[in-house]
Amino acid sequence: MTLDLKKLKELCEKATPGPWEIRYRDIDDNHEQAKVWAENFGWLITRGDLPRSYHDPSMEFIAAARTALPQLIERVEELEAEVKIARERLGPAGWKMLQRIPELESQLATAIEALEKIEDLLPLQERERRTIARAALSAIRGETPEQKAQKAYEYQQEMQKANQKLKELSVGAKIRGGGK
Repeated sequence: MTLDLKKLKELCEKATPGPWEIRYRDIDDNHEQAKVWAENFGWLITRGDLPRSYHDPSMEFIAAARTALPQLIERVEELEAEVKIARERLGPAGWKMLQRIPELESQLATAIEALEKIEDLLPLQERERRTIARAALSAIRGETPEQKAQKAYEYQQEMQKANQKLKELSVGAKIRGGGK
């Protein structure tokens, strides 16, 4: 079902101005009436002969909808305008790529899960490299270009430290293993 915002907006404009509220009035000891009331207008809808202390959800919905519907229409129009601007700025190719983000995030999550499953099979040095790389990837996602550049620099520094540690481990292994 497609919403016809123009028609809904016209209905709101023609209706008695809000806010509307629901009020209950005693009929007798066992029954009451539910009335939808509008400020500066009076009673709009009455539903009578309800069991005492029964709060009619339909009447409450009608009263709440009068206030909420115009606000929802306004918010939908704002969001539609934002989407239009985004589409214009991104162009067709950029918009298509933007729509693929959930799919790509899902694929990334699957890849990370697979890495975690095989992580125990890797030598310690490789695990350290993968951990650093994954941390760098996580840190880079969603940041400004300046923040990304800083994270990339930090990642490069960590990789250099990891490579130095690998060299030290390799030299130590050669010394202990007879210099292979």
